[in-house]
Amino acid sequence: MKIIFYCQYVWGMGHLFRSVEFVRELSDHQVTLIAGGQEVDIELPDHVTFLRLPTLYMDEKFTRLIPGNPGQHVDDIQRERKAILFTLFENQRPDLFIVELFPFGRTVFGFELQPLLQSIREGRFGNVKSVCSLRDILVEKKHARAYEERVLSYLKHYFDLLLIHSDETLLTLDETFWRVHEIPVPIY
Repeated sequence: MKIIFYCQYVWGMGHLFRSVEFVRELSDHQVTLIAGGQEVDIELPDHVTFLRLPTLYMDEKFTRLIPGNPGQHVDDIQRERKAILFTLFENQRPDLFIVELFPFGRTVFGFELQPLLQSIREGRFGNVKSVCSLRDILVEKKHARAYEERVLSYLKHYFDLLLIHSDETLLTLDETFWRVHEIPVPIY
């Protein structure tokens, strides 16, 4: 199976290293790991191809995007990243697209993910299944009702499965996402 795994880390590297461990275990498949945060040296097994998107990260308060190259404008990087993703999907025509955290987080990257997920739903790249890969602990939101409404809508329209990686004896998703019983896709 051809799998494209998208990971966007914006400040630390926890999301990246969690994603690396995830794709490492997919050894029976052809995997492309996409990352768009600051450059980090990582070792990947032979079955994983690494694609680094032009770097975007966020300030410490998570209020604005910052270009990895100070000479570039965020708008230009956003257009370039979107074009790279669409070209990758056109060329690879994967079976599975795994998105780390979105739509539960990283919504500022909706500029590239929402049109890509819409194109997947329309069948532009063949029969691609979309999966949200989610850790169990979500950060508290100021406007929880609107946040959860948006997440549920994205899951309904763009995803086929929610994959939660957690230890249920420590914490379950319903402790940080109150409307878990309304999630419209299968949960694994």
